[in-house]
Parts: sequence; structure tokens; C-alpha cells
Amino acid sequence: MSDLSEMGLPNLETETILEPEAILDTAGTLIVVFNRQGEIQRFNRTCETMTGYAESEVRGHRAWDFLLAPEERLAMRGIFDRLVGGQTNTYSRTTWLGKGGEKLVIAWSNTVLANAQGSVEFVISSGIDVTEQHKSQRQLEGQYRQSHLLAEITREVAQASDIKEILQTTVSEVQALLGCDRVLILQALPPDAPLEFFSNLPADAVQCSANAAAEAVTDPAHSLFPQAQYAQYNSEISVSSALLPPALTHHPLLSATYIDHYRQQSISVIDTMSGLGISPAIVDILNDLAVKSELVVPILTQTAVKVDTCHSRQKTLANRHADSFWGLLIAHQCDQSRRWSPLEIDLMQQLASQIGVAINQAELLGHLEELVEARTAELTAINQQLRQEMRERQKSERAMRRSEKQLRLITNALPALVSYIDTYHRYRFNNYAYETWYDIPYQQIKGKQVTDIVSPQVYQQMLPYLEQALAGEKVTYEAEMMLSGGQRLWASISYIPDVQENRVQGLFSLISDISTSKAAEHLKDEFVSVVSHELRTPLTSIHGSLKLLSTGRLGQLGMQGQNLIDIALNNTERLTRLINDVLDLEKMSAGRVNIIPVRCSALELIKNATQAMQSMASEYGITLTVGISSSDSLAEKTYLDPSTPDPSTPQNLEVWADPDQIMQALTNLLSNAIKFSPRGAAVLIKVREMKARSNKVEFLVKDYGRGIPSDKLETIFERFQQVDTSDARERGGTGLGLAICRGIVQQHEGRIWVKSVHGQGSSFYFTLPKPSNAQAL
Repeated sequence: MSDLSEMGLPNLETETILEPEAILDTAGTLIVVFNRQGEIQRFNRTCETMTGYAESEVRGHRAWDFLLAPEERLAMRGIFDRLVGGQTNTYSRTTWLGKGGEKLVIAWSNTVLANAQGSVEFVISSGIDVTEQHKSQRQLEGQYRQSHLLAEITREVAQASDIKEILQTTVSEVQALLGCDRVLILQALPPDAPLEFFSNLPADAVQCSANAAAEAVTDPAHSLFPQAQYAQYNSEISVSSALLPPALTHHPLLSATYIDHYRQQSISVIDTMSGLGISPAIVDILNDLAVKSELVVPILTQTAVKVDTCHSRQKTLANRHADSFWGLLIAHQCDQSRRWSPLEIDLMQQLASQIGVAINQAELLGHLEELVEARTAELTAINQQLRQEMRERQKSERAMRRSEKQLRLITNALPALVSYIDTYHRYRFNNYAYETWYDIPYQQIKGKQVTDIVSPQVYQQMLPYLEQALAGEKVTYEAEMMLSGGQRLWASISYIPDVQENRVQGLFSLISDISTSKAAEHLKDEFVSVVSHELRTPLTSIHGSLKLLSTGRLGQLGMQGQNLIDIALNNTERLTRLINDVLDLEKMSAGRVNIIPVRCSALELIKNATQAMQSMASEYGITLTVGISSSDSLAEKTYLDPSTPDPSTPQNLEVWADPDQIMQALTNLLSNAIKFSPRGAAVLIKVREMKARSNKVEFLVKDYGRGIPSDKLETIFERFQQVDTSDARERGGTGLGLAICRGIVQQHEGRIWVKSVHGQGSSFYFTLPKPSNAQAL
């Protein structure tokens, strides 16, 4: 017991002893505070989450009145009384009932708080949920019990000499283990013939042997075999078929239709009467017997037959064993439908096999011990295997806990955000850095939605990339994020899909602070911008002078001089383009580019872009191909005359965009495709309406050139990035065109990406929004 004065708590007569609230509500375990009458005074947030009860619903009530399973209430009351009486009982395990009826197995640690006189005033119970461990233990115990039962029945088979005793023991033990309403064994007579075989015989001559029939039921009143009506017939116990229920003497499962299936060890599993493929005759029989679920396993015996064989002109007789259908082992559930588990089915099959062995042994008693010993050894091996599996599973669980602990230590030491997000956008794992960034205890983030942690604006920015990763693609992007205190920072965000058995289960998220590098990049951009502005004026003068000299107005130059002037002129034009591209990027980064979106035709955009690049395509010997569609399958046509549209082409596919900016992006992509395609190849430009996201239109520029290596796919949109710089001067590339395209598309709230196979060509995609109804006005 603890003295309240030593704990620094005020007088127990006030409710302030339940402070501090934050400690109880942020604890990851269940914490309940009871007064000495057993009434709940505090019920922390973990308790609320797991049970579904709010603290306001349970305060003042006793836990054993509604939270505990009925069979545990008396024992729990006794434990509580002993705690209040001063006895030490720190640990217990109980089964709680959630608000929805679910059962939770909780392991408790109990302590008491005493007042200044040493009298117990409060009991504090802290617990952890061990439901899953309890289920695993029960399942393993069930498997062990079934295997143990099978071994016990096998030993009884080996020791018993009366086949009736063997069969009765079997049905009794199986009925007790499965907990079903009825287990019985039926024998079809004569061997390999259905009971309908006797339908043409006089009723008083029809005999159904009962020496191999056995039954075990939960209620004797439900027995199908009237035990008092047995009669002696030819030294064996028999009962007239007229005394058996008609549902058994004419059971369709004993018809000739099923005999061949039984020889192949086929079984009949009926979980519910409404299941598909159940014969109407069987449904009628089961209704007559008031059966809701049935499990039927054939009992096969081996019959020795003589077979003539000829070897080296010598004719001999050899013994062969053939499977013969003997009868059925049947389990009935009468009060409700039941799903028979694979373990139960396997147990019934093994028992049916044992029954067949027992029947053979009754006929060939000399082989009984040998067969049972072999079977016992097999079952012993199964038991040993189960025990080994239990040990290995426990070892694996311990290793998993150690691994998880090590992973937690490693990730908590990282300054970056590390998490696992499932397909419902819920956090399943997160490290300590989340607490630093968002000022939320990191233990409370698990199970929360992403929208509960980040702002709505940041979530809308993340959403397309989350969906892309959950579709199975690795994603890396940069974005500005807002922390809990309003601080903004730039982050590099990577999503890696978790694919198991060809299905995405979730994604791994890594978010790193790149504000410092972004600041350095901004300084670099400012420097480049200043230098570019300072270079533009003298470069314009130099370009004008060279242009004037090249025209010959200031006098004719020699061939060598003219060549030098042409080289200088080409270089100044290339440098001018580079400076203009740098200035464009600087404007985009600074947000000084004015985007004026209007409703414009997607068809007109690709037509105008194709017209603008037609002369360059002709110079390089490239054919431009145009396609458009309102569905996922894009019809293609060779570009001939943009003024004469294809009548099958939809004319009303529109986007909400600045046409000049989109023209620049399209011409940049077409220019790259033309420059890096072999002469005589085709370049394809397409547009389609995205059905999966009806508010987007997707553009595609595809070439069949050299392609892009896989290690360059994520960096190709960065500044001054080129696939191969060895021929950049020859092809006139600056490494800024794709960066400009990305800036334009992102300013239109679109997305741009590339798919490429090295050596086979590249496909550049980007999306633009469609006009909304409000924008249409």
C-alpha cells in the first residue's frame, strides 16, 4: 500500500486525487480507478477506445455489473474485496465485454491508495490487452488436444477387442471435443451397396446391422437409435430397418451416386442449409432430422483380393488390397449453422481412417498391434511436430518483439519523420520525430488518420502522391509543410509501397527537412538571376552586332571570317535561350509568373503545338502523330491538316489553363522528342479524359528514341539535368526545358511524370484540370 501524503496527493475525500488527467489519458495501457465500494472513478482514454464506453457512461458503476463476463464476476468481486481488506493480490486476468459485445482478455496489475489512517480508499488497476495472445494459446491448445485425442483413440483401438466398443468410444470422444449436437456412424449393408438395395425386399426381411452403428448426443431425447428395440439375429446384434428413422434408411448420401466418390475419400461439408450446390433431397433429409449443419466423412476398409499375375511364363496368385466403402462418420449441429474448420475436418478424416483400420483389425486380429503401433508413432510425430511448431512460434514472437524494439530505437533517433500508412490513410507506425514536428505525443499518433495530424491544405497536396504510392509506384517529391506552431519548412517526401503477394498493403513514408538546402538553392537562384540580368543587356548588343555583320551590310567578309561570325552568332543565340530559360525558372520559383487560366480546347492546344514544331520535325525527318479520345483507349491519326478536324474526334474536351504557358510546355516536350529521335521515326502527342479522376485531362508526348536510364527518371526534371551531356551542344539542349515544364504544370495544379525503357523511347505525361461549373460561368 502507498501513503497518499508520500505521493503528494491531496485529501482522498476530494476528486482531485484523480489528477493529473494527462498522465492517465496519454498512457498506452488501460487504467481504471475504483473507490472502496468498487465504483469506477476514472476510466482513461485507452479504456474508452478498447471498450467503446465513454468515461461518463461508466463513472459511478461497478465493473463486475456490466464489464466482466458473467462467469468471472464473482471471482473478481472476491479479488477486489481482498484488495480493499489489505491483502496483496497484484496480478489478475479477466475477460471484459465491450459495448458491442466483443470480448477482450486483459492482464491486470493492481495497487491501492490508502489514507492517513492506513485505510484503503482507492484501487488503481492498470492492464494490457492480451486477447490475441490468448487466442493463439487457445488455438494451439485446441490443436494439441485434437492430436492428443487422436492418439488416445488410436491407443484404445489397439487395446479394445470389441468393435462396438471402439465405435462408441470414437463418437463419444468426438462429440465431446467438437461440441456438436450429434455424432453417429452408419454402416451400409451389404458392403459397397446402398440401403436402397433392400427397397424391393419384404419389410420383415430387411435387416440393418447395428453391431457397427454408434451414436453420441448432447440430449438422449434426440437419439436416432431406439436402444430398447435391439434383437438377436444370427449371433450378431441387429435392428430392423423399420425401427430406424426413414431419413437414415433412405439417406441420399448412401445412394449409389456417391459410392465412387467415397472410394476417392471425398467428403460432404454443409455449413448452412442455404449453401449453393446442396441437393434438394439432402436438404429434405436434414430438415426431417432438424439438422442445420452436417459433416460427413466416408469410412473405407481394405479388402484383400486375389489377382492373377504372369512373370516369366509362371502364373501366380498375388494379394492386392482395394478400398471398399463401409459406412459414414457423421457430425450434426442442430441448434444453429456452423462452419466446420479445417482442423475439425482433418480430425474427422483421420478418425474415419482409424475406424477403417479398426474394422480391418477386427477381421485380422493378428495384425492389430503392428498397425496401431505404426499409427501411434505417426501421431506421436504429429504431436512432436505441433510442440516444435509451438516452440518455434514462441521463439519467432520473441524475435519479432526484439526486432520491433530495435527498430523503434533506431527510428526514434532519426531527425526525419518515419511512418507506415495503411490503405485507409491511417498511421500504423511512427517515430519520435512526429512529436517534435507536431507537438503531439508520438504514441498517440498510431491509428489516427493523416488528416488528424497535418493541415487540410498539406493533406490535399499529399493526396495525389499517396494514391500513386498505394497504386504500387514509388513516389518522391518536395513540398512546403506547416508545423504545429505555424512554422513552415521545406521537406523531401518519399513514399515506398509495401507490396505483399502482389497486393499493396500500405506504404512506408520518409519525410526529411530540406529547408537549409532550399535556402542555399534560393541564394543560388538569386545569384544566377542577377548574373543573367546583367548578361542579357551586353549579350543583346553582341548578338545584334553579330547579326548585322552576318548580313554583310558592314562589308563582305571572307569565307573563314563568315564561318567565325556564324559560329559566334549560334553561340550567342544559344546563350540567349539559356539566360531566358534561367530567368523564366527564377520567375516561377519567385511566384512572379502570372497564370491567366481560361477555358481552352485540348484539341486546339495540341494542334497549335504540332503546327509550331512542324518545321523542326521536317528538318529532323520526324513524323508528328496526333491522337485524342474521351476514354482510356486513344485513337491515333497521322497529323495532316489541323484546320480539318477528324469528324470522329470529340471537339468539346476542354481544360482550365493558360494557353500560352501550356503551349510552351508542349513545344518544349515536342522539341526534346524530335531532337532525341532517330531520323524517320514518329513522335506521338495525345490527350484523353481521365475517367478514374473525371476532373483531369491527361496529355502524352511519346518518342521512340534512346530512352532514359532508370536512375535518371527521378532527376530528369531538375535544373541542368540531361540524360547524356556528351551531345548536349550538338543538339542544343540546356537542361532547363523539363524543369520549366514541371513548373508550368505544377502552377496549374497538375502533375508531370515520365515512363521510359532505355533504348526504346520515352513517354512524358502531364495532367491539367477541367473547367468546373463555376469557372464555366
